[in-house]
Amino acid sequence: MLGSGCDRNKPVTSESAGAQEAVVQPAEVSKPVPAMPSSISINVERAFGAPSIAVQLSLPATWMEGNHDDVARLLPKTQPDEFFQTILEVREGNTSCQGTCDSKQIRANIAGSYASYKKRLETPNLNTGDPQKDAYRAELHVLEDTASEGNIYKRVFAAKVTCPGKGAVPCVPRLAARCFYYQEGADYHLIATGSGPVVAENTAWPELMALCKGLTFPPAEKKD
Repeated sequence: MLGSGCDRNKPVTSESAGAQEAVVQPAEVSKPVPAMPSSISINVERAFGAPSIAVQLSLPATWMEGNHDDVARLLPKTQPDEFFQTILEVREGNTSCQGTCDSKQIRANIAGSYASYKKRLETPNLNTGDPQKDAYRAELHVLEDTASEGNIYKRVFAAKVTCPGKGAVPCVPRLAARCFYYQEGADYHLIATGSGPVVAENTAWPELMALCKGLTFPPAEKKD
């Protein structure tokens, strides 16, 4: 008879209990596979019509190549701040010998560029014509300042820039880095320049520094 409720008093057999257990077993969830870095080649344009340089690096899955005419640009896929982005740009270092630099000249160029970069960070309003702005000095909290020798000479400078008592003087707290590269036997050097907001110090910035310090060059061409 329908609705009699007789089945409620029916004993549960081992066979029916096993069927119930099979129903309630949770489905196995596969764990997401972390995205791996990709090995990419970026082309750095050179001055005076010289062939571009194909620089190799390992790009984290959270980063991408950006479009720009005269520099190789890398930036995080998710920007921590829309106004002041975390970004790395790679370009040829400025020279005054039109593609005929020797090792001594290039080392001197790197030393000069290194010194002027630090000075520019410390004096955010250099030569504005306003004595108060020109006299203002930002504070540099040095994060790294190293040089390494070998087949490739590399110099790295990174700092957190803060603006003590700036008042109405223009100054933006930020993270800044510059990595200089010179491969023995080449007639050029490269500069990787990074910048970002202070809020990126523990997120995108460590990856930027790894990129800045991790460029790999093709073998230098031997000169006759």
